[in-house]
Amino acid sequence: MLEKHTRLDIIREVVKSEIITTQEELKERLAMRGIEATQATLSRNVKQLGIEKRRGSDGILKYRLPESGVSALDDSVGIFAASVQSAQAVGNMVCVHCSTGFAQGVCAVLDSLTWDGLVGTIAGDDTIFALCRNEEFAQGLAGRIQTLAAGVSGQ
Repeated sequence: MLEKHTRLDIIREVVKSEIITTQEELKERLAMRGIEATQATLSRNVKQLGIEKRRGSDGILKYRLPESGVSALDDSVGIFAASVQSAQAVGNMVCVHCSTGFAQGVCAVLDSLTWDGLVGTIAGDDTIFALCRNEEFAQGLAGRIQTLAAGVSGQ
């Protein structure tokens, strides 16, 4: 299964380099690259990346990356960097320690990113437990959270 951040990078590349006017066209372009994605997944990814339909100088209404280059993932980097102290995988769960009072906000960001393999989250005042589909995903999620906490979006 393709990692979500890899799919997001490829979507970004396709939208930047080609004229895409519908999600169906985007789905076809991804399929040409060997990437299968459901309409619901594409819709979430387009929203997460901040991609919008805008009229170009040629008059065609097409998908465009945000002018500022800021996506929902970029926005979350600041939240993670300011709040997350550590993330550790234990079995198929990830325990995230945050500054006091910030766990629920960080948890809301985790939920909004809709990472494949993340089943659900629960937050207290300074701790989040994330249930993952398997240990491998939990390890990857903990690493990704640590990367975000370090202030790196991978873009």
